[in-house]
Amino acid sequence: MNKPEINHNLENYGNSKSYISENMKKIIIFLAVSFFSIHTLVYILQFRLNFPFGDDNHTYSFAYEYLSTGSWDGLFGITEISDYASHLIYSLKLLALPNLIYNSFDVVNFYYLQWIIMSLTLLLLFLILKKTDKRLYWVLIPISAFIYCPIYNTGYWIFSSIMWLMVTLCIVLTVYLLNKEKITNSIFLSSVSIAIFSTFFSLIGIIAWLAGLICLVKRNNEGKIRKKYLAAWIAVTVIIGFIFVLLVTSLNVIQFDEETYLVKFFSIEGISFVTTYLATSYRFGTENIFFSKIIGVITLILSGYFFYYFIRIKKNVQESYPWLLFILLGIISGIIIAIGRMGLEGHDGNESFYKAVSQFSQIGILVLVSMLMLEIKKNRTKKFTNIKLCLCILIIISQMVFLIPSYYASWVKAEHYYDVKNVYVDCYSLTHGTECLDWTEYPRFALPFERNEVHAVNFWLENKMSIFSDTNFNQQNRHDLNKFRTILENNPDIEFGFGKIERINGQLVSEQSIVIEESFVNIKGWILDENKSPVDSIFLMIDNKPLLKYDDFVSREDKKHDYVSEKDSGWNIIFLSGYIEKGCHEIGIIGLSNETLVKIQEKIEVCRI
Repeated sequence: MNKPEINHNLENYGNSKSYISENMKKIIIFLAVSFFSIHTLVYILQFRLNFPFGDDNHTYSFAYEYLSTGSWDGLFGITEISDYASHLIYSLKLLALPNLIYNSFDVVNFYYLQWIIMSLTLLLLFLILKKTDKRLYWVLIPISAFIYCPIYNTGYWIFSSIMWLMVTLCIVLTVYLLNKEKITNSIFLSSVSIAIFSTFFSLIGIIAWLAGLICLVKRNNEGKIRKKYLAAWIAVTVIIGFIFVLLVTSLNVIQFDEETYLVKFFSIEGISFVTTYLATSYRFGTENIFFSKIIGVITLILSGYFFYYFIRIKKNVQESYPWLLFILLGIISGIIIAIGRMGLEGHDGNESFYKAVSQFSQIGILVLVSMLMLEIKKNRTKKFTNIKLCLCILIIISQMVFLIPSYYASWVKAEHYYDVKNVYVDCYSLTHGTECLDWTEYPRFALPFERNEVHAVNFWLENKMSIFSDTNFNQQNRHDLNKFRTILENNPDIEFGFGKIERINGQLVSEQSIVIEESFVNIKGWILDENKSPVDSIFLMIDNKPLLKYDDFVSREDKKHDYVSEKDSGWNIIFLSGYIEKGCHEIGIIGLSNETLVKIQEKIEVCRI
């Protein structure tokens, strides 16, 4: 009577133990994935900066054009500023449009968008993995290490990061949708829309069409979809391809050179580029690019083996083919990029932003190695089982170990670019000296005041947008001005010193008004106190109100005044013209030396138009 009851209790106990074990596995996986997710979020919080930078100009310029002129030409217009390289970034512009226009050009949200895109990509990969084999849930941990690695993220240009991340998401979403149990009209149309969206994020986004084609061909061969879907996909691919070629041809953004782009590809240089590209997830430094090439070669060898094993030996690709497809997409993307960029100076396949798409191959290998381990465990009676398992484990561990330098490099890179961006932004403040104009270390970005984007920056300044809406921006200048106002109120008598405002934007100062048409104001002159000694600082006065403090004095180069030739009495003040309201104003200079005020010459009229 009691025996069945005892057995029943033991059975329940065993099930309970198993249940707890599975829950613990899920908790561990969740915590591990959360670690990588939170790490990247902290990274973003640490290095976000509310100011577009460098090539971001290609994205925000159209929104600035609309707000300043009311014209939408920059959105889809065939202009140099809206399109660059071989990328048509219409999708990126549409994505950025609402936030830029209705959120005062605040770009911080785009940093968080990067994290959201990575998280959605990981979720889709999880759903694909779930369909592959539920025993492989643990593989989500190393996959998340790849997806959340921020090597190409916030340390670089904001919109470029979004461009590459969105292409990744679109490709994964296309694969996910076209591998659902049943393909409906809505799923098919959604997949087509996503592929179009991907194409106009970046040239490499065309990979989405290839991914969809392979998925549909497979489903068609299995008799699981109607042929019209495959025919329609091919037709739309051709149409979009024709439109894309027509647009880039009209833009003259592709300078096709057969020698550079095709002949050179079928060479050691071309193979080298692709192998380096496949290892861009791993950052060993530019000096260790040879190591990256080796990893790329190993990636190709492993890819070839897995295609042979799962297609020829196992002869069952139902579970493995999404990951085989990802490997293939990673390799093909490398070929496309090599054909387009290996002939360009400074492009060797090692650029970190390639990682967004090249990681497909590494993730595919990761999952297939894990699947191979399950196959090996099922056949423990075969020879060399333990050796095979050890090799599989070694591959997975190596992939994770090689990612460690990438995470380190991510922080180093982000800190570097964060400093660069801050110097760049500081040039638009009222607290900088002339040293920020010496852009010799970063000639690609040129002198900030010589770039076309300065017009947009002035617009933001005048309308309190972007960084200029931040109360902390120019905070030091406001503090300096408050102290000066106190001194000015307590010292009504100002002594006359020596000095002169000599040039304003290159124009010699005379009795006539100076007209300012440029996007910046450059005021040069010199000052000494009544004892012919240098002052501690000067304040630029606009209509009897202090605008900025300056204390970065330089030695005079001329010998016109013998008492200033060897003293740091000269100044070279440069600031955005947007800090001065449009119209005519009186400007003057007041020096400060040990709380003694020094005045030079009468005020000069400047008119900003």
